[in-house]
Amino acid sequence: MILIVYDARSVSYECRIFYKEPRPAGIVEQLSVVAKWRAILDLRTDPDPVVRLTSEKVEEFHVLRRKFSDEGAPAPGRRVFYANEL
Repeated sequence: MILIVYDARSVSYECRIFYKEPRPAGIVEQLSVVAKWRAILDLRTDPDPVVRLTSEKVEEFHVLRRKFSDEGAPAPGRRVFYANEL
C-alpha cells in the first residue's frame, strides 16, 4: 500500500510505502518529492523499482489534484493506493 499526502507548507508529496511482513532490509519506506513536474518525472529513472512505482502513483495523484484545481473544486489532500491498484 502507498499513502501519498500533499503537504501545502512545503509544497511536496510525502509518501509512505507499506509492505507485507516480513519486510526486506534496506528497502524504501518513505519518500518526499516536490510537487513539480520535473521532480516527479525525475523519479521515474531511479534505479529502485519501488521508487519508480511510487513516482507513477505520485504523478497520478498530481494530475488528479490539478484537475480538481482547474475545475475550481477543492483538491484532495491524500490518496491511498492499495495493493490491487499497484
